[in-house]
Amino acid sequence: MNGGFKQAFFITAYAFVCGLLLALFALIDGLFRFAFSLGALFLGIRFFRDFETLGSRIWFIALSVFFYFLITIIITMVLFAQGKLVLPEAG
Repeated sequence: MNGGFKQAFFITAYAFVCGLLLALFALIDGLFRFAFSLGALFLGIRFFRDFETLGSRIWFIALSVFFYFLITIIITMVLFAQGKLVLPEAG
């Protein structure tokens, strides 16, 4: 396995999990949601400790935001399709 491919895989994996944790934080109500926020924070701290180059850190942040929006949109579409999410009426 190439070193560049391995690094790209780990950056993408870290970013996906961080984006997922942030999406769950945004979509879940209650006190338990803050566990997802802390998980994303600790994962970000671990990533910044393991990857010290500026380029990898920029890619991590950009991909985390991208995955956050993508996962939020997908979860919202699934909830709407199942009838569990009702849109307010235009008035």
